[in-house]
Amino acid sequence: MPDMPVRYVGTCLCCGERSAGTDNPDDAQLWCLKHAGATGDTGYELSTHSCFDAAPSAASGAPAR
Repeated sequence: MPDMPVRYVGTCLCCGERSAGTDNPDDAQLWCLKHAGATGDTGYELSTHSCFDAAPSAASGAPAR
Protein backbone atom coordinates (compact mmCIF):
# COMPACT_ATOMS: atom_id res chain seq x y z
CA MET A 1 0.00 0.00 0.00
CA PRO A 2 1.54 3.33 -0.96
CA ASP A 3 1.48 6.25 1.43
CA MET A 4 -2.17 6.90 2.15
CA PRO A 5 -3.37 10.46 2.68
CA VAL A 6 -5.45 11.42 5.68
CA ARG A 7 -9.18 11.16 4.90
CA TYR A 8 -11.94 13.29 6.40
CA VAL A 9 -15.58 12.25 6.84
CA GLY A 10 -18.50 14.30 8.12
CA THR A 11 -21.18 12.37 10.03
CA CYS A 12 -24.63 13.58 11.04
CA LEU A 13 -25.14 12.58 14.67
CA CYS A 14 -28.92 12.94 14.29
CA CYS A 15 -29.56 10.53 11.41
CA GLY A 16 -26.20 8.78 10.87
CA GLU A 17 -25.76 9.86 7.25
CA ARG A 18 -22.11 10.38 6.24
CA SER A 19 -20.23 12.33 3.64
CA ALA A 20 -17.88 10.65 1.21
CA GLY A 21 -14.28 10.43 2.42
CA THR A 22 -12.16 13.32 1.15
CA ASP A 23 -8.60 14.57 1.52
CA ASN A 24 -9.92 18.11 2.18
CA PRO A 25 -11.52 18.77 5.59
CA ASP A 26 -13.37 21.77 4.15
CA ASP A 27 -15.26 19.46 1.76
CA ALA A 28 -16.43 17.24 4.63
CA GLN A 29 -17.47 20.25 6.69
CA LEU A 30 -19.31 21.75 3.70
CA TRP A 31 -21.25 18.49 3.35
CA CYS A 32 -22.30 18.86 7.01
CA LEU A 33 -23.50 22.41 6.43
CA LYS A 34 -25.44 21.44 3.30
CA HIS A 35 -26.98 18.48 5.12
CA ALA A 36 -27.98 20.77 7.99
CA GLY A 37 -29.65 23.15 5.57
CA ALA A 38 -31.51 20.33 3.83
CA THR A 39 -32.63 18.42 6.93
CA GLY A 40 -32.51 20.76 9.92
CA ASP A 41 -30.23 18.28 11.72
CA THR A 42 -27.84 20.09 14.06
CA GLY A 43 -25.24 17.63 15.44
CA TYR A 44 -22.17 16.70 13.39
CA GLU A 45 -18.81 15.02 13.79
CA LEU A 46 -15.78 15.50 11.56
CA SER A 47 -13.55 12.39 11.70
CA THR A 48 -10.02 11.93 10.45
CA HIS A 49 -8.81 8.55 9.22
CA SER A 50 -5.32 7.47 8.27
CA CYS A 51 -4.47 4.04 6.86
CA PHE A 52 -1.14 2.30 7.18
CA ASP A 53 0.52 -1.05 6.54
CA ALA A 54 1.55 -3.32 9.39
CA ALA A 55 3.81 -6.26 8.66
CA PRO A 56 4.94 -8.80 11.24
CA SER A 57 8.67 -9.17 11.69
CA ALA A 58 10.70 -12.17 12.74
CA ALA A 59 11.38 -10.44 16.08
CA SER A 60 7.65 -10.41 16.89
CA GLY A 61 7.46 -14.20 16.63
CA ALA A 62 4.81 -14.02 13.92
CA PRO A 63 5.31 -16.14 10.82
CA ALA A 64 6.66 -14.25 7.80
CA ARG A 65 4.37 -13.93 4.80
